[in-house]
Amino acid sequence: MSFQTAVLAAISVSSFLALQVPFAMAEGAADSGQAQVRGNELVLQISSLGADGYGNLLFDRDDLKAMPRETIYTTTIWTNGVQEFTGVPLAELLRRAGISSGEIALIAANDYVATIPVNEVTATYPIVADTLNGAPMTLRDLGPLWVVYPYDSSPEFQTEVVYTRSVWQLQRIERLE
Repeated sequence: MSFQTAVLAAISVSSFLALQVPFAMAEGAADSGQAQVRGNELVLQISSLGADGYGNLLFDRDDLKAMPRETIYTTTIWTNGVQEFTGVPLAELLRRAGISSGEIALIAANDYVATIPVNEVTATYPIVADTLNGAPMTLRDLGPLWVVYPYDSSPEFQTEVVYTRSVWQLQRIERLE
């Protein structure tokens, strides 16, 4: 590993650790991009800087549970049998962040990145699941957040592109210019 790569990795880790402060969105804070400490673990950051974005939004588990939710029953290539995934439609999170066009990057805990054109996100899929079979997901079981599609509902969801976008251990969503 080169010195430059090591420095960039250290910066990335320190930036992530700085975000592990307990934040939650205050009522009406989405418009200002301000967060308030409420004592819950931060699970998702959305960076939507740009003409139609609001800055950084921070969500904890309670914030996500208070939003509109969808449940998908499906098999996956990573699990055995039909699983029940429940979470917030990605479209709802993008709406709250003021992201209506372009592309977004989905970034996992291990720095895996997948991109999705915003116009391919629908009102019901994919979801950002925070529960698996009724239980909150943890890093150990591919959580706390996992981008999930209704894989069994159509062959269009059984493609390499969709599987690549099915990011588990999701921590950040960033708007791309």
